[in-house]
Amino acid sequence: QELLKKAIEINPMHTPLYHSLAELEAQVFNIEGLANCNKHAAELFQTDASAPPPCRTAMQAWGKKIKQRCTAKIADGIAALAEKHGAHIHVHASETVGEMKLVANRHNGRTPIQVLADTDLLTEAVLAHGVHLTDEDIELIADHHASVTHCPASNQKLASGTARILDLHKAGVNVALGTDGPASGNDLDLWLAMRLAGYAQKNTSHDPTVLPALDVLRMATINGAKALHVDHLIGSLEVGKAADIIVLDVDSPSLTPVFDPHVAIVAAAGRGDVSSVVVNGRVVVHEKRALTIDHARAVQRVRELGSQVMAAVEEVERTRHK
Repeated sequence: QELLKKAIEINPMHTPLYHSLAELEAQVFNIEGLANCNKHAAELFQTDASAPPPCRTAMQAWGKKIKQRCTAKIADGIAALAEKHGAHIHVHASETVGEMKLVANRHNGRTPIQVLADTDLLTEAVLAHGVHLTDEDIELIADHHASVTHCPASNQKLASGTARILDLHKAGVNVALGTDGPASGNDLDLWLAMRLAGYAQKNTSHDPTVLPALDVLRMATINGAKALHVDHLIGSLEVGKAADIIVLDVDSPSLTPVFDPHVAIVAAAGRGDVSSVVVNGRVVVHEKRALTIDHARAVQRVRELGSQVMAAVEEVERTRHK
């Protein structure tokens, strides 16, 4: 967990947490950390600890706006580190019109996807958003076997635009589903994301039959596992995979009656309909009650954090107006 936390902190958009690529490698990709990560993954998935660890293959050399803020030298260095350590790149890309203009101005008219391809960061990458993609961008993503994580709630709230999910599917691109951060979409509700994903594509194409419920459900499950290269371990209910199961309340008014289970899950179900959750065979939610956290303590702690967040925002605003 600490190793992944460090990986997540590699964010060139903010103040650099590492002063050099050598320091980044020493802190994030240290041998002890990888060994511990491998051991934890082996215990979690009941696999051979000497096998390629799912935790490692899902590791991210992060750079939320890497193509905006990083020099080509740094980007090339991160790509080299990822190749050296068998890690994969996760980056937010082509999210807003403003980003497109910024990247074009800095990189001689090129798009974020072209910049990622130029610096070897696109291969098998996980691209969040992918809202403003050209035909050439989509072709590049497909050719580099990258995945796009669609975040419809964030995109709609921030008026970023509507991703070309249908065109990505036609090109054979693996498209998963996400929520972005809570600052961008208010919550992390994948049920809402499924519904919005389907509705937006139907609306923009003027065709209610496109992106059927089963395709959306796959985006929320197995396609996410494929994006992280762990679809042999999770993402679907199959013999030999982790027992990750969500049980819905079949007596819920919103799920009565059910004519098509896929449509019911995608277009009618919500988080309030979740009865039980099983993660790798362990029951973590039962009868709509979380078993692994102290609910009252968690709520109180988040309230305290909320006050800290507001104080930080107010400080930023005061600094901005000085």
